[in-house]
Amino acid sequence: MSLSTDFVIRTGAYDHTGKFPTTFEEGTKKALDRYRKARRGAGGDAERLITGSDDFTMFLWEPEKSTKPVARLTGAPIFRGKLIKAIKS
Repeated sequence: MSLSTDFVIRTGAYDHTGKFPTTFEEGTKKALDRYRKARRGAGGDAERLITGSDDFTMFLWEPEKSTKPVARLTGAPIFRGKLIKAIKS
């Protein structure tokens, strides 16, 4: 299972620049700004989720919008990897 905003949620206010927030409030604001930016970059204002099954089928979900999958991804693993990268960008 993979969430489109997973990396930003795990890293919070800390990014590649190495600058650390000086106060808790500054860190909270920076983390929230990074999260909102990641959501916009992930194709709109919704988080996307990808789940996989043991038969190599993957499902793309937008859990905030619907309880049904947006797409069903099947095929060779290499192709699916490239497709997922295309969806995220």
